[in-house]
Amino acid sequence: MKLLIGFDGSPSSLIALHDLQNAGLPASGEALILTLADFFLPPSPPDAPFNAMEQNALVARREAEQRRDALLVEAQNAALLLKETLPGWTIRAEADIDAPAWGLLKRADDWKPDLFCLGAPHASRLERLFFGSLCQKIVSHAHCPVRIGRIEGLPRPLKLLLAIDGSADAQAAADALLARQWPSGTEVLVVSVQDSRFTRFAGTILSSLYDEPEKGILGQVVDRCRAAGLTASWKVLDGVPKSELLAVAAEGGIHSVFVGASGAGALQRAILGSVSAALAARAACSVEVVRPVA
Repeated sequence: MKLLIGFDGSPSSLIALHDLQNAGLPASGEALILTLADFFLPPSPPDAPFNAMEQNALVARREAEQRRDALLVEAQNAALLLKETLPGWTIRAEADIDAPAWGLLKRADDWKPDLFCLGAPHASRLERLFFGSLCQKIVSHAHCPVRIGRIEGLPRPLKLLLAIDGSADAQAAADALLARQWPSGTEVLVVSVQDSRFTRFAGTILSSLYDEPEKGILGQVVDRCRAAGLTASWKVLDGVPKSELLAVAAEGGIHSVFVGASGAGALQRAILGSVSAALAARAACSVEVVRPVA
């Protein structure tokens, strides 16, 4: 298994490292901790001579290089910390200069990890307005599953929530959960939410989920979980999916949510928005947004 970890030295990125002990990872694999120093070129006055503008760029570049070198030391220390959690893994740290979101995405495209992990940085409202959330960009554009780590301790038993809507990506989320190695006593709640807003607009959908669910997709997934030694149950809800799933996660003390990156249909997503993006941004627990790895 190949794991790419976006790291910036912040408390949230350290929490994401600790959270990996709750991700059901295998005993061995390869992990890359990547940290990026953003290169920001301050604007020069309109009447500044070319040599002054060039000097301005050189100063900004040197500052970025200093930040990169400092971040590399922090990433190397993080690698030592992660080695305590994943002793059988090969772990290395790298640093570069790039816009954090796009630099991480480029490395993910080149290296093709099985899982992309990062913390949940808290950008200001103004930063989100102008630049967007790093997590949002990663979740939206990465071509592999993404885990937003938010659980620092070692809770037992682990409680997992698997969101199912009948889509191929939801099936990939189920497959990803079942491919992991979970500790004894791990509980899985399989949840499907029928969105009343959409059904009023377009009629009843995904009837195989809601008609006798114990015999349909939900029942099949629960049976697979139980066959894997997990304690599993299912629940069908009616309401707004993102709101219902967030509420279930909070009320049920869920530690990790597994959800497909894309829902059951393009029209439904266009009208209602992305459930996975809302969970990644707003859940108090860890969230894995899963898409099939090409």
